[in-house]
Amino acid sequence: MNQALTKAISLFQGQRFDESQKECALALYEDPKNYNAHILMAALKSHEPDLDAAAHHLELSVSIDPERTEARFNLGKVYRKLERCNEAVGLLEKVADEWPDRSDAWVELGKTYEKSGRVRETIGAFEKAMQLGEAGYKFWHALGTAYLNNSNYEQANTALQRAVDLEPGFAPSWVNLAITLENQGQIHESIKIYQALLNIEPDYHDAAFRNALALLTTGALNNGWSAYAKRHAWPRSRTSHGQCDAPFWSGESITEKSILIWTEQGPGDEILLGSMIPDIIKRCENITIGCSARLAPLFSRSFPGCRIVVRNETGLPINEIRHVDVQASLTELGKIVRPVLDSFSDTRPYLRVEKELVKTLRAKYSTNGDERPVIGISWRSNNEMVGRHKSTQLTRWNNLISATDADFVSLQYGETEKERKELEDLGGPHLISDPDINPMTDMDAFAHQVAAMDLVISTSNTTVHVAGALGRDVWTLVPEGTGRPWYWFLDRTDCLWYRSMRLYRQPEAGDWATPLSAVRLDLAQWMQNWSTHRQT
Repeated sequence: MNQALTKAISLFQGQRFDESQKECALALYEDPKNYNAHILMAALKSHEPDLDAAAHHLELSVSIDPERTEARFNLGKVYRKLERCNEAVGLLEKVADEWPDRSDAWVELGKTYEKSGRVRETIGAFEKAMQLGEAGYKFWHALGTAYLNNSNYEQANTALQRAVDLEPGFAPSWVNLAITLENQGQIHESIKIYQALLNIEPDYHDAAFRNALALLTTGALNNGWSAYAKRHAWPRSRTSHGQCDAPFWSGESITEKSILIWTEQGPGDEILLGSMIPDIIKRCENITIGCSARLAPLFSRSFPGCRIVVRNETGLPINEIRHVDVQASLTELGKIVRPVLDSFSDTRPYLRVEKELVKTLRAKYSTNGDERPVIGISWRSNNEMVGRHKSTQLTRWNNLISATDADFVSLQYGETEKERKELEDLGGPHLISDPDINPMTDMDAFAHQVAAMDLVISTSNTTVHVAGALGRDVWTLVPEGTGRPWYWFLDRTDCLWYRSMRLYRQPEAGDWATPLSAVRLDLAQWMQNWSTHRQT
């Protein structure tokens, strides 16, 4: 063996990494095609970490000896860390074929599937590793997490219980176990776990976030809002804290003061929490609202006495918010104006639209004048984190809409042409789609479109918030498990935020047949009532 390489290996084993790298570089200078030197240099670069350099040396080692599985195995792991997941999957699938009896090959393939969002393949790879005897707590955590992400809650519970039994001090397993219990209907048990973790580590962000949402879900609003108020310190949380010097409003009289209220999160949350703004208008005449550009025109019309400023990617416009007395995010208004469930008693529709434009749109969608109703539907969510859990396939609506004598309008944002064609190919009705309205870019036009409906039926997405805030009849399909939003609370069929909304809940995660069947029965009765009302 090359003398410099022998010395480099010895130094590496002694954790003298800088000296080892110098000797390894010398070995490569003397023999640029030394397979083992490239493998060692990749390990040294991974330790720095310089993953791009590590990948380079592993690629060279593979080119030198393509038959050596070890280099391709290590290269696959580095590709995964570099987010080069497709390349990683290609390598590690071949490695698993060549090493079918090595559990670590299946574990690494499972991790790569997981990072690629391929949940079922993740579970398959991890289960293969389990059969081969993989037994460490990190493995059981990974397997339980994969089950959780696939809504296999019983299997997730078993695997995560195993993880915490093997290593009680590994907090992420406790958090995922609590989430699993929450999705199994044991939300109060999950709260106990979150709070136990926070007693040990008060700044543990994952537990703090889940604890806040769980409290809000159960209707423990006062404690839930207090816990959620700390979100600005959590990783990945995007808020406008620190952009305005004014103190935060704590509920004192603001009759003679000015207040800045700013929104956060997506348009659905902006509209939901915006239902609290009328409460503030009763208390203060000098209100500035910072909201997303998509909602600014709609909020300007709905709150004509308020000054609207646009919150963009970098936050609030500093020059326009300097001279206010107090500030609050919409979420933080909750503790003041929605401290308990009974404080929703005075909620009313608040979004405003132009009646003539609504009338024009309704005429556009009515194929038979006023002889039958216009019903808008939306069937999926584009939420990056939980959208797939909140979404249905349009073809599953076929029995519902085919049996109803109405004009159906697609209120689904995003491209829908393929889905609408699949529905028609099954013998379903033509679904009206308006190319002139794009809710992704023009929320104001979309609000007018929603207002033209007699009824809206949708999964839990922005559409239902627009309909509810307009006071349109809206029936919302609510998922169980991972995709269930906190603000529908537990077990309710009514909605405290929007009085015109009716909730249809999955009995268990993934079961859309049950709520769709319930909607079909109620829709038949609704159609009969609509016809009777029109005739009178």
